[in-house]
Amino acid sequence: MNPYVTLGAVDAAAAFRFYDAVLATIGWTKHMEWPGWRAYSAGGEGKGLTIWVCTPFDGQPASAGNGAMLGLAAPSREAVDAFHAAAMANGGSDEGAPGPRPDYGPDWYAAYLRDPTGNKLAIVHNGCRLRGPGKHRTARADAAGGIVQDIAIRLKRLPHGADLPIPAYATAGAAGLDVVSAEDHALAPGARHAVATGFAIAIPPGYEVQVRPRSGLALNHGVTCLNTPGTIDSDYRGEVKVILANLGDSTFAIARGDRIAQLVPAPVQRAMLEEVTDLDVTARGGGGFGSTGR
Repeated sequence: MNPYVTLGAVDAAAAFRFYDAVLATIGWTKHMEWPGWRAYSAGGEGKGLTIWVCTPFDGQPASAGNGAMLGLAAPSREAVDAFHAAAMANGGSDEGAPGPRPDYGPDWYAAYLRDPTGNKLAIVHNGCRLRGPGKHRTARADAAGGIVQDIAIRLKRLPHGADLPIPAYATAGAAGLDVVSAEDHALAPGARHAVATGFAIAIPPGYEVQVRPRSGLALNHGVTCLNTPGTIDSDYRGEVKVILANLGDSTFAIARGDRIAQLVPAPVQRAMLEEVTDLDVTARGGGGFGSTGR
């Protein structure tokens, strides 16, 4: 069963108009409806949290709870503004105009309002920056209305990379940041070279950045990254370089500005080794290197 909340409605039609309008601003739509009941979810998929707007089962008029409030995440400050504006245009009442709320956090931007029945809602975009040496994470709402934690990585352009684009995601769903070369180089068959990128980074403690090949270079030219995935440690402050190897049969020309690799941030799980005299017995034992078959 998915988690859900119910919000009572005195006038179901008016409530449905209100929630159709306001929830659309954060990507929520209706996914189910019964007489007097309507269900909303992120993307209208019926997954995760569901909001039911309904007339009470007991037939009595719905009433708003004193001290009860439903809070929803917005992907941006603009979405907070749009949610509040839609509420005011569809029978809602203002309980707090969109704006910063520094008492709740340095990046808390919110609006507070009531629906036509009087149920109180909060719509919030919260940067959630954790300040301090090397620590900086940002919370954002994803397409399903959940919270995704982004980390902030400080980047310093070096003189030979001043005019180059910094690493960036090519699409909204990309896992890796594309990195471009800061030099021209002819990579002979069988050769390898540490390609300059023209920047250095400072990664927050508890994270690494993995350097991974680009699939197009690997498939079309036989060019890949050695030591894959490479690891950039959080205490490294030198220039990021990409070790490329040419496994193809012809020289591969790397031009300044060409995309050569991807950077993928990842959390680091450190280990504490405990020395023992014996290990537990498993069915596999010491079998390895093809012991389970081809």
